[in-house]
Amino acid sequence: KLSWVNMFIIVIVDPYFKIFKATEAGDNRLVYTSVIRKNTLHPSWGSFTITASELNNGDMQRKLTFQVWDWDKFSAHDLIGTFETTAHAILTGNTEYTVIN
Repeated sequence: KLSWVNMFIIVIVDPYFKIFKATEAGDNRLVYTSVIRKNTLHPSWGSFTITASELNNGDMQRKLTFQVWDWDKFSAHDLIGTFETTAHAILTGNTEYTVIN
């Protein structure tokens, strides 16, 4: 017999993210993969360096898609969610996004 009142589940993830840029052909190309932050619900990745040509071909309004993943050692990694933005939005102060799955 299970008592749901006294049960709870603690989920700890090993998150990392990928950045994709929109191409002229209309598809998305992977331009960056972050390091994995183990056992956390509140990851902090810090800063990283990528050139403007790598990130968005110098187009500050080019769509960037961020995918946030949960790394798994023994199975396929799980998509936590995604959001879209631009380099312009990030550099002008929009630094909080809702990750949608």
